[in-house]
Formats: sequence, structure tokens, C-alpha cells
Amino acid sequence: MGMRTMLKSNVAKAFRLLGDLKTPITFLGQTADSFDYATGQPVMGVPLVRTILGVETKVKRDDNTVITRIIFNYEDFSDVDMVVPNLYTRVQIRDSVYKILNPATNNGYSVTLELSETTA
Repeated sequence: MGMRTMLKSNVAKAFRLLGDLKTPITFLGQTADSFDYATGQPVMGVPLVRTILGVETKVKRDDNTVITRIIFNYEDFSDVDMVVPNLYTRVQIRDSVYKILNPATNNGYSVTLELSETTA
């Protein structure tokens, strides 16, 4: 067994052991079917909804703001629709909706997203 295979196996095992600490996280987005040159805006298409189990954490930054981070097993996150940039713009965790702040941090074993709570 190679080192990469062993690491992937250990990460998968760690996420399985988290059990009920994992939370259903629903990704919300919409496809852009075309572009309207008259308005300069994309023509939005089908709403996208995708739910993945992940771990939610709160992190205090140096400027005393608190952000929400969610961590996933890369194998759960690696579907084609999940790695397309900007396809999903918001996530829902329980009753709260969050805006995705940065591109995902992906080390090939786990994926981390930073979120900001939003009212829309």
C-alpha cells in the first residue's frame, strides 16, 4: 500500500469515527444557462441543491471576528459539480444560511471552506 492510499484510508476512517459530530451541510447554487448582452447579466437556470456531511467549527480570527469553517472528506466532496468554482455560493447549516467566503482549501484528503453568515 502506497503512502497516499494509506493517508486517504486514514482520513476516511477519521471521518467515519466522527459519527454524529458530522452535520448535514446543504450547498445552494444555480447554473447560468446563458448571458444576456442587453443587461450584462447571466440568465440563471436550474437551482442546485447538494447535501454532504461535514464538520462545522467556529474559529476566532486575530481581529476578534468569528467565522464558521466546514471540513469535509475529499472523497465526499470530489464530485464534478462540487469542484466547479462558483457553482455553489451559499450553504445552509440547520436554520442558518452562510455565504462561502473563499475558494475551498483542498489538500487532496480534506476540503475546508470558510463561511460568513448572511441574511439572504
